[in-house]
Amino acid sequence: MQKGLSWYGILLKENLKKRTTWLAVCTMLLLLYTVSGICLPASDNLTVGICAGKSETGRQLMEELQGESSWYRFIEYPEEERLYRDVQSGQLECAFVFSDQLDQKLETGKPDNGVMYLCSPYTTKGEVAKETVFAAFFRLYSGCLLEESGEEIFVQPDKDRKKEIQKKNENFLESDFFRIERILVNTKEETVSRDSGCYPIQGIFGLFLLGFMYFANGRIYETGGKWVSRCFSGSESLLFSVMQILAAVTLPALAGIALLLTLPASRGMTRELIRLVSFVAVGSVWTAICAKPVKSAQAFAANGFILLLMTVLIYPVFQDITLFVPAAEYVRYLTPFFLWI
Repeated sequence: MQKGLSWYGILLKENLKKRTTWLAVCTMLLLLYTVSGICLPASDNLTVGICAGKSETGRQLMEELQGESSWYRFIEYPEEERLYRDVQSGQLECAFVFSDQLDQKLETGKPDNGVMYLCSPYTTKGEVAKETVFAAFFRLYSGCLLEESGEEIFVQPDKDRKKEIQKKNENFLESDFFRIERILVNTKEETVSRDSGCYPIQGIFGLFLLGFMYFANGRIYETGGKWVSRCFSGSESLLFSVMQILAAVTLPALAGIALLLTLPASRGMTRELIRLVSFVAVGSVWTAICAKPVKSAQAFAANGFILLLMTVLIYPVFQDITLFVPAAEYVRYLTPFFLWI
């Protein structure tokens, strides 16, 4: 053990003297800070904002949306500015702004630009909310559409025919066109609680640490191939590789966790520190063992990039794939990244 600590101290001093180490750490911190300013809507966020403005049709539509049974919760906003802020901050999944001239646009039969749809690039349920809003809109506007179509189809105007068409339209809207029948289904109780949340900040930080740990083994492929790890065999070779990895990951781990604890995305000091120590301790041994069988620099680099790519896909960094492929939850235990997120 004393030998391993001596190697760790020497390797750490060597890494701290390299400009590339500091450049990589600064890049990681800058990226983490930038991503922390991006607000993603929560996966269970079903809140939609509506700004009806001065339009009477917009107010009727707002009442229609709030009165119907829907998965979404529609909230009225008196001002567009606050609506914009809440969409940007991720408090709203999306939003709709009705033009003050919407009534006049509908009367003239030219409803272009009557409704503005607002969403962030990260919305996942905005398209469905859009369909819900426009379905309610066309229920209100269907009478005007039928009246305009009647004038195009029938040459001679007829008040009685117009009343009959409107009456049929009202009967259709009030009818149970779609019959809903709820069927109770017996489901098995889940014994494992699944957290479907994503951790973009922790995920990016963990990817950097995993990259530092894996590619620290690449020094054996340096020009000339005279790296000192070739001088050891058996357990000493593995111990030296682990100390080499720990020396390479120490600075980014300390700098990253210091920044992470100051961000709102932090899961708490105790939880973050325990997960970090577990991830680095197990990950250093795991990456050292995984890098041993590789015989060429090209294969080593390819394996490293594939490892990072699969980590992004399998773990809940930006998207939780287990919502679509439940079996992926068990694949996560193949790498030490599950100890981190």
